Amino acid sequence: MADEETDHLLSKPEKVQVVSRLLKQVPPGEFKEAFSDLRTLVNDDTLMCEEAASLCAVHNKDHFTPVQSEECEVLLTRHNELEENHFIDPQKKISFKYDHLRRMPSDFQAHPEEDEKGEVWRRALQEALNAYVCSHYPEGLCKTLPCLNHQPGGCTSLGDPLLSGFLVLTSASWRDVPKKGLGCFTSKQGAVM
Repeated sequence: MADEETDHLLSKPEKVQVVSRLLKQVPPGEFKEAFSDLRTLVNDDTLMCEEAASLCAVHNKDHFTPVQSEECEVLLTRHNELEENHFIDPQKKISFKYDHLRRMPSDFQAHPEEDEKGEVWRRALQEALNAYVCSHYPEGLCKTLPCLNHQPGGCTSLGDPLLSGFLVLTSASWRDVPKKGLGCFTSKQGAVM
């Protein structure tokens, strides 16, 4: 009987794989609760703590997690990640480090715009989108990011790698839309100039 029970136990790498797959499917805004539930089920705090930071970072970037503080108001995505856990807010022209587990931005630094002509277009597009999002999704957040060729999925994902463009990112909750119920959505659109 003991041999049958040990046959069904997962090894540490198998546990990591199962937990990772489950957490990648968690809807926006539910990571903390799902992680807590899985932590109870797995019953291995060391394993969960080892994997928490990277899984949380992937979840935040995949679901355009909003970061709102006095210093910045931005969506966390792979498109505005400068390096691991460092992001840019093009509207405020700052970069910052983000602790995914504590949900805290820190280490704010000036980050001047490299393309002044492109900044004029980005700002105009952002202002038009702000008006739209405010009228349809009062609690929603949209950001227009410069499309950087050196980033995975940058302008090369829009077609011609020589064109400059922008990525328009939106994140809102269905609570923002009257009579739609609960839930969240994200949207990514590309624009080539």
